[in-house]
Amino acid sequence: MPQQLKAGMSMILPVDFTGNPAPSATWSFRGVPLGLSGKYQINTSEYNTTLTVRDTEIDDSGTYTVTVTNRAGTASASFDINFKGLCACTAAITYPLLWGTILVVITLIWDVGHQTIAQTILPTVLQPFS
Repeated sequence: MPQQLKAGMSMILPVDFTGNPAPSATWSFRGVPLGLSGKYQINTSEYNTTLTVRDTEIDDSGTYTVTVTNRAGTASASFDINFKGLCACTAAITYPLLWGTILVVITLIWDVGHQTIAQTILPTVLQPFS
C-alpha cells in the first residue's frame, strides 16, 4: 500500500546498509535513475544513503527505488509514495443583476502543503434562456 504524503513539503527517505566492501547506492524514480538537481538531493556514505525530494508535487507520486551494489551482489528496496493535495473549490457565487442576468464568480483554492494557492476565474455573465 502506498505511503500517503502531503504535497508541497520535502520528502526524506533514509536507508541504512552494510556490506564488505562498502556498497555504492543509486536511486531511481519510476525506473529512471535520479541525478542531482535542484529537486533531488542524494547523500551517500559508507553505511547509508538519503534521498531528499524538495517541493513535492502530486506528479512526484510513484515508486522510488534504492539499489546498493558491491562485488558480492545487489540489493534493492522500493517505496511507493502517493502525494496528495487538497482542493477546496468554492461553489459558484451567484447574484441577480439587471433584468435577470446572472454574474458568476468562481474561486478555486488549493491547499498544497505549507501554502494556499487561490485563483479567481474572471466573472462571466450568463444570460437566462428565453
